[in-house]
Amino acid sequence: MQPELRALTIGFPKNDGSTAIAVRDLDLSVARGDRIGIVGESGSGKSLTALTCLGLVPEPGRILGGEIL
Repeated sequence: MQPELRALTIGFPKNDGSTAIAVRDLDLSVARGDRIGIVGESGSGKSLTALTCLGLVPEPGRILGGEIL
């Protein structure tokens, strides 16, 4: 089975009770033997995505939807 993210959404609660979405509906799959690089602007969710894949979502963040396979 290849590593795969399906519709991953990660959010953080805000003081007003709403949720700030940090990563929305991310789909990603990596075939065996492939190497990838993730690029983007500062604050675009690269590190948060990697930490989430490792099961290290920073508190008080949480996975709001999707799957990590």
